[in-house]
Amino acid sequence: MKKIFTIILTAFILISNQTTAYAKDIGNLKSNPISANFNSEATVIYSDEDIVITELTEFKRNNSGIQTYSTKKYVAPSRKYNITSSNGKLLATFTLSATFTYDGKTASCTKSSYSTKINDRNISFTSATASKNGSTATGKYSLKIKNTGKTLSKTVSLKCSKNGTIS
Repeated sequence: MKKIFTIILTAFILISNQTTAYAKDIGNLKSNPISANFNSEATVIYSDEDIVITELTEFKRNNSGIQTYSTKKYVAPSRKYNITSSNGKLLATFTLSATFTYDGKTASCTKSSYSTKINDRNISFTSATASKNGSTATGKYSLKIKNTGKTLSKTVSLKCSKNGTIS
């Protein structure tokens, strides 16, 4: 009986230890200190006659209410950039992901990475990088629209405050 109880308790702790929330759900997370920093919908950050780039931020944090031995908490946001044609077709995606630790006194970026996805043969990423410095994760990408010859470069970032606020 004790073994079954231990297994059930362990499973419960593992399942409830991480919460995933999406920007569209932020309105339901009023107690979350970063909720004020996220839009409920994707935001247009660039637009011209050929393409539109929108931004959407997602995050995970250890807010289960179960006390761990460490006083540090973490948040793992990702910022997704959808590159669409002017008629709404998804052409490509660049995603910057990071993991931050924070404790109310300091914050630190412990991991930074990127991913790309191409949905149209007329688009190519000519370069893409991710880096971290202090409490900031930075992503850079350049893409080329082959049929127009246009090149577009963007630098994007995720920053964590000492209290876990993402900007």
